[in-house]
Amino acid sequence: MTNKTPTEEDLGIADDETILWRGKPEIKAYIRQRYVKTSIVGILVIAVIALGFDEVLSRPGEETVDLLSRDGLVVLASSGFIFFMGLIAATSVIWGRYEAAATDYVLTDQRLMIAKGWPNEKLYIYPPYAIGGLDVEKAKDRTASLYFRDETPIYLKGIHRKRIGFEGIRDVDNVYRLIHESFYE
Repeated sequence: MTNKTPTEEDLGIADDETILWRGKPEIKAYIRQRYVKTSIVGILVIAVIALGFDEVLSRPGEETVDLLSRDGLVVLASSGFIFFMGLIAATSVIWGRYEAAATDYVLTDQRLMIAKGWPNEKLYIYPPYAIGGLDVEKAKDRTASLYFRDETPIYLKGIHRKRIGFEGIRDVDNVYRLIHESFYE
């Protein structure tokens, strides 16, 4: 799937199935919807680690901290790990751009599909019985996200709700209408 548009064969479209709508997310809207908050948190984590090291290493008149001692290495390793995680979060807008470019949305008369081609190829299929209520979030740039399912990851035990849908699309009103006509009437 990568950055190429998946064919009907890639999507497993049956002979009696009709594609009603097909689209890609607007890259800027997709990134803003999914990754800006993560990047901000990553930048804050990096700033806190950097300021902490600056404070510890630049104390005038006090005994300097030996980062190569046993205790210093533990602090250095844990700070390095947290810094690395912050760096990954801070750069999420960069790799989010690749994800958006490699994402395709497909609505057929029998199901909804999300095809992701980066970082690894995945095809998510949602039949009508798996669709919950439709929720539209409109942005100021005339893009919108149409969510049709909420999932709670097992490992978070209900703390976090993951929203599934077509994110960062332009013709949300048309897609909303098509879903209602196909699945609810």
